[in-house]
Order: sequence, then structure tokens, then C-alpha cells
Amino acid sequence: MRHLPRLLLLSGCWLLLLSFLSPSFVQARSTCRAETAKITITLTGFTRPQTFLDLTPEVTGRCVEIRADVGDPVPDDTVFARIDSTFIALKLQTNALARARTEKSLAFEKKQVDRYRKLVTTKASAQTRLEELELQYEQTLLSLQELETEQEQLQETLARHTLHAPAGWLVIERQIEPGEWVRAGQPVARVGDYQNLVVPVVLRPEELHYLQSAETFSLSIVDSDIQGTGTLRRIAPNFDPVTRKTKADIALSDATLEKIPVKRGGLRVEIPVPLKDPMHAFLLPAEAVEERYEENWLTRENGETFRVIVLGPELSQAADNGKRLRIVSKEIKEGDRFRCRELSSTDVQLKP
Repeated sequence: MRHLPRLLLLSGCWLLLLSFLSPSFVQARSTCRAETAKITITLTGFTRPQTFLDLTPEVTGRCVEIRADVGDPVPDDTVFARIDSTFIALKLQTNALARARTEKSLAFEKKQVDRYRKLVTTKASAQTRLEELELQYEQTLLSLQELETEQEQLQETLARHTLHAPAGWLVIERQIEPGEWVRAGQPVARVGDYQNLVVPVVLRPEELHYLQSAETFSLSIVDSDIQGTGTLRRIAPNFDPVTRKTKADIALSDATLEKIPVKRGGLRVEIPVPLKDPMHAFLLPAEAVEERYEENWLTRENGETFRVIVLGPELSQAADNGKRLRIVSKEIKEGDRFRCRELSSTDVQLKP
């Protein structure tokens, strides 16, 4: 009985210790890993046709027909305009008559040559007369070949009185009207391939490196609220020596183009590009940072503590509502592990 007070005291201390060690009062500690911070910048550009084509006539004459106006597609037969070809057609008719006349003369002279060859064989005619006929036959044959070459030239000239453009391309500009006189070498219209759209951008070296390393990357067409993908299609070999930026074209994928109801130029496109944080910061959960005396501290796994600078919440697209912080310190390296305070069960219950 004399030991009863001591036993009661020990029991009370044991119960008190158990109460403090319960989950309601203990903040369990885990570790977290430092990751290199990244920021996401947004490139903005506007769509334009992948290819432009200026239509320029190769002959001079009067325009007699135009098949498409501004905004219209080029017809399936690829004919955009026609230039008056009346005089070329008349020259072709004259050439056809001259060829027919020459062919008849050639056939007659061929018979004459064959006849005199037989007479010379039987010594009924002089060899000189046969040679004259053979020379006349060869000259007539050359005349026929000249007329055939002239026919090809006239046909080629006739074809150039018709201006062609790729079928389905849209007319962007038109500088002529039916009945207007056009000159050879004078641009009369411009068409573009709006079935395939590209976005011209100007890139810094790190932005260009990211787009080159990615086979495809995500983008959004803001005006139509369309999410899609694109690829880097063309890169200019030169760059601006002042800004160190390079011009490039981003091509929209076929799947993205199918989502666009009306393909046209001027659609606003945004391309997110993740880059390394320019402040060389690292990412750690907010629970890893302890604030003491208006300063921020981190604690390594071995208990070592050091002061850090907190720049603010994560800036990349993957940011989780500010749960990770951008932290700067010379003591931190990629992959370092730190103690991370977990919320207690009581805190979890109180969390809204």
C-alpha cells in the first residue's frame, strides 16, 4: 500500500506522455526534393497562309476574263484569268495552212525524186536533174520543219495567255478588271494556301532550342478557343544581331486545322514555352520553409539549417495553387532533400 502513490504518479506521467505522442499533437516530418524552377512564357503570333504566289502574265494584252474575286478560291481547273488571244489564234490558222501546202509539195517532190531515180538507173535521164530534185525535196522538208517549230511556239504563246493558280487557293489581292490592259511582268493578283496555316514568330535562342527539341508542342487558337499542336516548319538562317532573335514559322498540325471552322489569316495563336528560371531558383513545397524572425529557413535531412530567399509561388503552368515556392540559395543543388513538415490531423480537420 505504501507504494500506491508512486504507482499512481507513474501511471499519470505515462498517460500524459501518450497523450502528447498521439497523432493530434505530433507533426510528422517527411522529406522533399528540390527541383529546378521553370517559368512559362507565352509566344503570340497570328496565322497566315503557308505559301504566297504572285500571278504575273508573260504576255501583253487585254484581260477578257477573271474567274475569281478577292476571298474566292481558285476554280478546280486552275484558271484564274484569260488574256485576249485572237491574233495568236489567227497566226495558228495561217501556220496550219502553210503546213498543209508544204506537205502536199513535199509529197509531190518525193514522187518526182523516186521517178527520176529509176530513169537515171536506166540512163534515160541525167544525174544532174536527179540531184536538183533531191535538193528541192530537202529544202521543202526543212521548210516543213520550220513551220512545225513555229506551230509549237505559237501554241506555247497561246497557253501563256491563260493565268493559272493552284486550285483551292484563296485570292488575297487583285489589281486588274476584265477589259483592262495588262503588261508582261506586271503582277496582277496574289493568292495564298489557306488550307495550311503557319504562325510567324521571332525567337530568342532558348525559345528556339525548346521548339527544336520538341517534335510537337501544344498551342491554342485564342479567337476560336481551340487547343491543338504545332511543329517548327522553317527557321531563318540569319538573326537580328541586336536582339539575338531568329525568325521562324510554326505550322499547325492537320488535326488542329480540322478544328478551325474558317481558315484565314489573323487568327491569334499562343504557344506556351517552359524555360529555366532566370533567377536560378529551385522549387520546394511551402511546408519545407520555416519562417523565424522574419527570415526563411530550410532544414536538411541531417538537421542542418540555413537561410534562403523566397521569391514567390511557382510560375509554370504546372503550378499547384502556390503550394510550391521559388527559393534561391547557393546552398541548394538539384536533388537535395529537406525536411518537409506535414500537416497534423487536427490541422487537416480544420482545413476548409
